[in-house]
Amino acid sequence: MELRQKNDPDLQEVADYVYENVFLYYTMKQWGQTPDQIDPSVTGRVPVFIGDDDRYFPQAPYQGMPEDGYTVLFEHMLDHDLIDVFVGVDARDIFTLDENNVSVCGKVYGGEIVYTGPLDELFNLDLGALPYRTLDMQFETLEQDQFQPVGTVNYTTSEDFTRITEFKNMTGQVVPGKTTIMKEFSHAYEPGSGQTPYYAIIDPENRALYERYLERVQNLTNFHPVGRLAEYRYYDMDAVTDSALELSDGPSPSRWVAAPMPAISPEPSPSAQRTKSWSCPPGLVRCTDRMRLQARRRSRRRLRSIFWRSYGLWA
Repeated sequence: MELRQKNDPDLQEVADYVYENVFLYYTMKQWGQTPDQIDPSVTGRVPVFIGDDDRYFPQAPYQGMPEDGYTVLFEHMLDHDLIDVFVGVDARDIFTLDENNVSVCGKVYGGEIVYTGPLDELFNLDLGALPYRTLDMQFETLEQDQFQPVGTVNYTTSEDFTRITEFKNMTGQVVPGKTTIMKEFSHAYEPGSGQTPYYAIIDPENRALYERYLERVQNLTNFHPVGRLAEYRYYDMDAVTDSALELSDGPSPSRWVAAPMPAISPEPSPSAQRTKSWSCPPGLVRCTDRMRLQARRRSRRRLRSIFWRSYGLWA
């Protein structure tokens, strides 16, 4: 957008081409909005390069993927005697919030809680739903060595999907005669539909609604909304990792609980009227009971943990 306002005719020509063939139609597919309707924090993160460097961040000196994949990476991160994992859990069945305290399994909890789900769904959308975009991911395995020359190709004007990713171009896998691709279709997120919210639609009105939800937890010094959903902002992976490390390097916590996004019903009722189908397991109850002991002992090893959005609860 800024390049189109330059006085240089050559820059204007390039900017107009990029705007028409990249930003305009691709943005409308991805976000359901025109570029001028999108917050500059989103459009400003898309650099323009002229060249054949197909890396995701051409100017970053170091970039890569975990050698054995992200699944193994997180399995190793969670493989610790101070970490318990509970899956298939609704966060609202685990803890409750009031103006001054967080209670876990019915007991006031003084340890640290990292919440990575949407704040509006934590409060049952009682102030209104924050809008997001979600993705349908369509996988196809093809009988050919390679589908495209690079890992990801954006389809700005010609197709309904926004991009195709071919994984073997990024992982280095050698599988003759076969390749797997993924097509991404973007559309509006509907709470209660089982979809995953990926992208916050940031504008002044939505941001003001988010701030109203955020005000409810501002006095809870041990409750930390972190990540794309809980902070209602657009994060690249390097930035959200840096944010998580910065938080974990703060004052040494007695105990961390990383809470998931809630599984919300299409027409949520107030939390006081919800019928709980899940009860706190003994392991999590023990975690809260031994909190004070943990606070005195502290861990001999500092855990620099990166908390990722998950449907499990890590205590």
